[in-house]
Amino acid sequence: MRRKKKKGKKKLILLSSIVAVIVVAVGGALYQSQRDKPRPTAEEYFEISDLTWDGFIEDNGSLLILNILTFNLTAVGGDAHQVRIPNLGPDEPSPWREDYVDLGTMSQGEVRTVLLSTEKGVYIHLKEEGFPVRIRIISEEISRDPKDQFITVYVTQEEHE
Repeated sequence: MRRKKKKGKKKLILLSSIVAVIVVAVGGALYQSQRDKPRPTAEEYFEISDLTWDGFIEDNGSLLILNILTFNLTAVGGDAHQVRIPNLGPDEPSPWREDYVDLGTMSQGEVRTVLLSTEKGVYIHLKEEGFPVRIRIISEEISRDPKDQFITVYVTQEEHE
């Protein structure tokens, strides 16, 4: 009788171990497949509209010194969580800059007005389409690759405040 109990106990331990290994393997595979799924870029997930700016145009219209940029941001790709936008600075928006506009959570279709500013001004040279301003948008839903977190908008004199 005692021998049967030991065999039954060993079988139970072995079966439990096999089930645990299968659960861990399936869980790990599901986690990895979610992690490897490509995330959309900021341009795919968000939309920028109603752009206005304040600053100065110099050098016969070829240089913009941008101090304030205002626009509407819409989450078009779905709900967006932990949405942050680095404020304007004297150079390109930096991932290390601590000055962010924190929008928190945005529902799909929700529109928020964003105001970015700097005292020193951002110097932007004129291109064919206008003055290119790169806006970095960070959220849980979009790509972690910094190059995918930018939307380039072109400001013109018509949008001047």
